[in-house]
Amino acid sequence: MDKLYLLTDQLKDHPEYEFLTIKPGELVYAGVSIDFNGFDVEKFINDSEYFLSQMSTLPMKDVFKIIKLHVDYANLLKKIREESAKKVLDDMMAVNPPLANFQIFKNRVNGTVKSFLKYKDKNGVNYIYENVSEEDFLDTIKGLQESNAAVTEDVLFSNIASKYTNIKLEDITTAEKRMGVSEKHLNTLKRFEQESRNEMDNHRKVLGNEENGIYLNGDEVITTHLNKLGESVTETHKNNIESEEDLGKDVIVSYQAEQLISFEEYNDIITKSESLSDEDLRKVQNMENFLFEVITYKEYLTPELLDVCDKYYQYWNYLSAIEEPSQVIYDTVNRYSDMEARSQERQAVNAREKVASLQRIKDNSKDYGFINALLYVLAVLFVGVVVGVITILAK
Repeated sequence: MDKLYLLTDQLKDHPEYEFLTIKPGELVYAGVSIDFNGFDVEKFINDSEYFLSQMSTLPMKDVFKIIKLHVDYANLLKKIREESAKKVLDDMMAVNPPLANFQIFKNRVNGTVKSFLKYKDKNGVNYIYENVSEEDFLDTIKGLQESNAAVTEDVLFSNIASKYTNIKLEDITTAEKRMGVSEKHLNTLKRFEQESRNEMDNHRKVLGNEENGIYLNGDEVITTHLNKLGESVTETHKNNIESEEDLGKDVIVSYQAEQLISFEEYNDIITKSESLSDEDLRKVQNMENFLFEVITYKEYLTPELLDVCDKYYQYWNYLSAIEEPSQVIYDTVNRYSDMEARSQERQAVNAREKVASLQRIKDNSKDYGFINALLYVLAVLFVGVVVGVITILAK
């Protein structure tokens, strides 16, 4: 069940709530969106008591950034887990070629990213099961191993089939007879049929599932979905079996939004490079954009993300202690110093905005009650202390 409502209920008391756009599984503010697909909203709320207590006193732009930080980090952890599971599967398939008959791919269905598993049996029949990720597939293998069952292709398929839902695939003839079929689905099937004929491949069977936007052109998996702009996106997924090392890999020919890299990859780029390529520079900048927001909003982070902040400072100390740093490390340490100074400035500005927000609540909204004079004076004093500390540190 979508639990985003738990967060939007908390946001309703914010003076700038009206500037938020709320969609199924998504929040939009100032043209930037947060996709909550796969994010544990309930855990975030349970771990964010202080942030929630202060939320209505912060500008919405900061509230939005703090929430996005946590969602971005959760997506990074998910990405790392998936890549780890994928590597394990690739290694297994390298020594067990029949596993290459299993293929895991993803598609966005009604705004939610779902994982699917395709299996081609010994008779050449293809099956697709929904909600099977790399981790789920590995767990199935581990479960069989722990029960001392033989992990053969047939046993593995039988186990998958008993636990997951097989989605129905139809050919063009069946689709044309179905009540309520869309023109887009029929045209997609026809297009793949025509492509097969143009390639003189009359043995390639074309099948599709309209609900999930999944099509099989022979053994090739093709998915379609609408992106956030309402544009139709087509992705081709292939099991690359040109070499044993690549068995089972899901190769996607598509546009993908830039994602955070793991800290391990970031460390490798910083410590092992004599200079940064354009690609590495983009990865580093993207990571440091994230780290800057982390250190700026550290008082509002969940314990899990606060640990990232602590590790950032430990890493900074580690790089600073290197006696003969490379140019890349030297530049990174200097960027960190600049980031720290700018984060301190931002914290001071945020404190001033917090006071202004408290005053707006007092002046403009009867629903939020009034802020007593003592609290207002304390808030002003807090700004003075923060600014004073920053001034002293800057000398």
